[in-house]
Amino acid sequence: MKKPALSDLNLSLLSLLQFLGAILVIAIHSQKVFDHHALHFIQKSIFGRMVVPFFMVSASFFIRRNQHQTLTYFKSQIRQYLFWSALYLPYFVLYLRSIQLPLTSYPLAFIIGLTYTGIGYQLWYIPAFLTGLFLVNVSLKKLGFFWTSCLALLLYLLGCSETYSAFLTETSVGTVFTSYMDIFFTTRNGLFYTPVFILIGYALCDNYYSSFFQKQVGLKLLGSFMLFSLEGWLIFHHQGIDKNFFLGLIPFTAFLVAFSLSSNLFKTRNLGALKYYANYYYFLHLIPVEICLFLLKDSGLEPALKGQLTFLISLLTCHLLAHFLVKHQKKT
Repeated sequence: MKKPALSDLNLSLLSLLQFLGAILVIAIHSQKVFDHHALHFIQKSIFGRMVVPFFMVSASFFIRRNQHQTLTYFKSQIRQYLFWSALYLPYFVLYLRSIQLPLTSYPLAFIIGLTYTGIGYQLWYIPAFLTGLFLVNVSLKKLGFFWTSCLALLLYLLGCSETYSAFLTETSVGTVFTSYMDIFFTTRNGLFYTPVFILIGYALCDNYYSSFFQKQVGLKLLGSFMLFSLEGWLIFHHQGIDKNFFLGLIPFTAFLVAFSLSSNLFKTRNLGALKYYANYYYFLHLIPVEICLFLLKDSGLEPALKGQLTFLISLLTCHLLAHFLVKHQKKT
């Protein structure tokens, strides 16, 4: 297995797409940005749902490439996660007070928040991703790549119950799913959601120079996007409890990351700083988003205008904060 050489990878385009993905995340959490129902669905449930799988596949690609540094990666991610969780702890307490949770339940809520849902709602990604990484790596040692992939795909199919729940009403599967959701809230976690995308990143790294990931990647990306869009059209007309899981995301994300790494688009440009901006956008945006939503709550503005103002103010705030922090990083 030949590791992909850094000189063969388009890190500039990858950073640009990560940056754009972080902006899409801000738009999702700004609530309704488009008044038209179909446009809202496309923005949130099509383009918005691409972001996290793209992050996971690209991160898994480099984890696989630098396999000897996996433990170091785990430690750095846990440190970063604990830092941001501590920062958002006051917000978490305010949330618990808003739902009138008994004080005696706070310790349990904190444990669930830290290990599962995230102390801030955008932080769920890290425990889910690290849990998935742990499970995948253990399974690969025990079962090998083929059976681990089959298991991950089966778990993802089970997780799709939340997206396809409209088709499962009054069925035994729907009953089991409802019972599960009453306890665990979501299937978007390290068991059902992340393993399949981690394995895609691993497979892409292992087979990066194969014709499957090198020839006509743009055409394959277009075809997979059309399939994903077709699935989106189906779900738009039969919407379930939530829309995190799409089967079309599996091939689409694989070819999106493959295309971004192998394309010559922007390859000569130095866009590496954008990944640092993307990182700060992702972690910081909860603060301005929640402040804006609170201040505009009783403004009487239309929901779409309120969402647009929240998005623009939050994006500008995040950019200014990120610019300051990136400059500070360079000095240190």
